[in-house]
Amino acid sequence: MLKKCLFFTVCVAAATWSIGEPALAQGPVHDQLTTRFLSEAPPAWSEYQRRAERLQGRFAHHTELAGENVLIEESSTEYKSNASGKSLVIDAMMTVNSKEEYSGTAYVVNDRYAFEARRPSPESPWYLASYVDLRRQELPRVFERRFHFNRMALFQLIRIEQVLLPDLIGKPTFKTLSCRSVQRDSRELVEVAFEWPHAMTAEEPSMVQGGEVLLDPQRLWCIDEYRVDLRLSPGGTSDAIASETFRITDGGSADSFPTGRRYELEAEGTSLGKPTRRSSSAKDDLVVPSELPADGIFTLTAYGLPERLETAATVDRRFLWMAIFGLLCLIVAVLFLRGRRKTAVAPAS
Repeated sequence: MLKKCLFFTVCVAAATWSIGEPALAQGPVHDQLTTRFLSEAPPAWSEYQRRAERLQGRFAHHTELAGENVLIEESSTEYKSNASGKSLVIDAMMTVNSKEEYSGTAYVVNDRYAFEARRPSPESPWYLASYVDLRRQELPRVFERRFHFNRMALFQLIRIEQVLLPDLIGKPTFKTLSCRSVQRDSRELVEVAFEWPHAMTAEEPSMVQGGEVLLDPQRLWCIDEYRVDLRLSPGGTSDAIASETFRITDGGSADSFPTGRRYELEAEGTSLGKPTRRSSSAKDDLVVPSELPADGIFTLTAYGLPERLETAATVDRRFLWMAIFGLLCLIVAVLFLRGRRKTAVAPAS
């Protein structure tokens, strides 16, 4: 139960956090503001992604889910990376129906191996949960999935639910309904009303059918707030799942690339005919580091674990085979010399 809840809340966190410039699936443009949105926003989002890829640091989440079970999660995630390694350390306290359980997990990858470490409490030492020699095996999907969630968290301000905004406006059935200027705290924002009618499928898992999103053109057209309707399919009321609202409560840094943000998300709806409510709040302390972390951070030793023999050795396999070949040549040479010596000292018949 706990693992399922943990996976669900990680998905929620990622949903509320390579983008190109797509060919827009857009009908006729009716006003200058819509034209401006469709021409300026996609390259601005690409620039946001380029800069967000370099972010590192810590972000914290508080999530509450009220339905058949009452679930509360407090989590802190720290992300570090350099040219040859990366790590993701997650500390989470899960409360399900008043029962608390802590989990600490680290996912670490370098150019030789990857490992997952766990600990039962913040004060406990790490123990090795899994290990992969990347010279013999591919990186497991669980690592790829965890780092994918983290990557999506970095793009939270250009994302609605599971869908990145550049991808959204390129969907075949996406349509901009209207654009209007909105004044808020001396800022001029743009509110975009849209619809995206589609059936939820394995290929298109998003339940977003339409809504309104408030964007800040002065901050790379990042999201300031949105409200969307979530449905399994377009139209009707029986398939309505939820209405979701997201808002920035603290915009963080004042430059065009916002960091140090706080946000809130609320969703209300039904699940299997029963009412549900989900609320989340988060704070990020992500920065572009002036210096990248050292390689030693992405090793077993950094977590108090012994290095594996096959990874501790620094001798390349090619040199090992060369040494074996050289030893065999030496043995053959010795045997050959002994044979010649016996022949030389043998008495004449």
